[in-house]
Amino acid sequence: MRRRLIVAALAALCFFPASQATVGQQPDLPSTTKPAYTKVESQLSDLAQRAIQDGVLASAQLAAGAPASLNGQVAVTIHHRNAPAAIARAVEQRAGVVANVEADLVEAYVDLLDVPDLSEHPLVERVTLIRPPKPLGSPRRRSRAVGFGNIVSEGVIRHNARAYHNADMTGQGVKVGVIDVGFEGIRTAQANGELPGQIRRRCYTRVGRFNQRLAACEADTAHGTAVAEALLDIAPGVTLYVANPVSLTDLQRTVRWMANRGVKVVNYSVSHAWSGPGDGTSRFSNSALKTVADAVQRGILWVNAAGNEGRSTWSGAYRDRDNDGVLEFNNNRLERNRVRLARGESVIILLRWDDTWGGAATDLDLYLRTGSGTLVARSVDGQNGASSDDPIEGFSFTAPRAIGGAAATLTRYFVRVEHFAGPAPAWWQVQAFTSQILQRRQAGRSVGEPADSADPGVLAVGASNQLRAAALERFSSRGPTRDDRVKPDIVGVDNADSDVWGPWFGTSQASPHVAGLAALLLQTNPTMTPVQLSDSLKESARRRGSPRPNNTWGYGLAWLRTPR
Repeated sequence: MRRRLIVAALAALCFFPASQATVGQQPDLPSTTKPAYTKVESQLSDLAQRAIQDGVLASAQLAAGAPASLNGQVAVTIHHRNAPAAIARAVEQRAGVVANVEADLVEAYVDLLDVPDLSEHPLVERVTLIRPPKPLGSPRRRSRAVGFGNIVSEGVIRHNARAYHNADMTGQGVKVGVIDVGFEGIRTAQANGELPGQIRRRCYTRVGRFNQRLAACEADTAHGTAVAEALLDIAPGVTLYVANPVSLTDLQRTVRWMANRGVKVVNYSVSHAWSGPGDGTSRFSNSALKTVADAVQRGILWVNAAGNEGRSTWSGAYRDRDNDGVLEFNNNRLERNRVRLARGESVIILLRWDDTWGGAATDLDLYLRTGSGTLVARSVDGQNGASSDDPIEGFSFTAPRAIGGAAATLTRYFVRVEHFAGPAPAWWQVQAFTSQILQRRQAGRSVGEPADSADPGVLAVGASNQLRAAALERFSSRGPTRDDRVKPDIVGVDNADSDVWGPWFGTSQASPHVAGLAALLLQTNPTMTPVQLSDSLKESARRRGSPRPNNTWGYGLAWLRTPR
């Protein structure tokens, strides 16, 4: 069975049917209740507690509402103290399915009823849900402008790739990878001449399991197909590799597979939930930040969509002027941040704050309530300075498809952050990871992970509408990073045409335009390193804004000088 992942407007992730239980939805628990199982992340602990209360049949139904599941079992990461064989055995003894085994973690499918018992193993540090990554773009309409014979992205003109094509430079001999969440319609795109007949692939059917059948990549969304089209329009001569890893360990292994086959440019129009403080570092061995650094070390230029959270992020200093333990989003003591959801729409809300990763001593809790104050979702992990305590909370919530017979298509929900214990942090940050607009927001510090990597061989790409290339898309994520580095690095165009989606939007489309430009440069000089490629693209970009670089445009709009 495939992981449950449905993609909707502007990069929604983990949408669960209203008839199923929603991860984190706990209206029956008081806000002061901490998780029942201390080594299990809050949402997973709540699910396990409900499964134990309601029985075996309910356990399978609850698992089906998790971000990734298989045959009634939920996908989890078990972080352990360097005992992979012992933890794998513990999973198998409970009829779980071991998916990936690493020195300090095991990814597996397990029954919710077994989660508490597994977490009590003396070598287990923490058990968390596996959350598939989210794509960073979507179609808005089906109309299209016809190119010469095939559908051609306007990015070819906007980035001056046509000058290279006219000089017979199409990326010939360069191997590029598109790693994404799904490739629906990829074989149709091949038949229509929009993608090459030969595509090397690594197609995942679940966590840890893949095959070479291209049909297995045709699941969940056409996002990856649209991304590949954009890249191939810019660099139609490249050799294309595709993959759709589910978990972070799958991603690591996919990168090694591509690197071993000589791939020199990878496009990743995808974001992951935060795994660190936002300075480009993470303590987790399977963090996407470490994977992209490994890719660069293996000779790959990593091109990453910067994110679509320019209107979905709030960041600021600690404020609680009335000392009621509820943090304030502005100087007017506003203690909640509104997000509107359509019926059946899902949201993922994240919270992080200034504290030590792997030793957080401040305990903040995250809640979502209706306008009347009803609690519908929460994340309330305990942080008390233990080595497994991190300054992050997050939950998923799906709005009911009908709310008391109300006719309104959008319902208001409110994010609330409470200070449970520990010293006040210097700053805290909230993000609607699924790109819904927050009432209180700032465009800065919204660049996603791993686009916020500090590695010079990683390019974070913002988006500008190809019809109005002098203005950044309002949703496009911007810097600075939490440690005040400039991001994005460069900007590409979106709203360009495609066969699979027509014109579509997002930093997801801007990114493969830039990755295609990198392939054209590599054809002219195959010895260029990832850092040299990155520097060359930034240096040739058309200046936008001041100074250069800046936290809106980076070094400017991507542009290749006409070859001599």
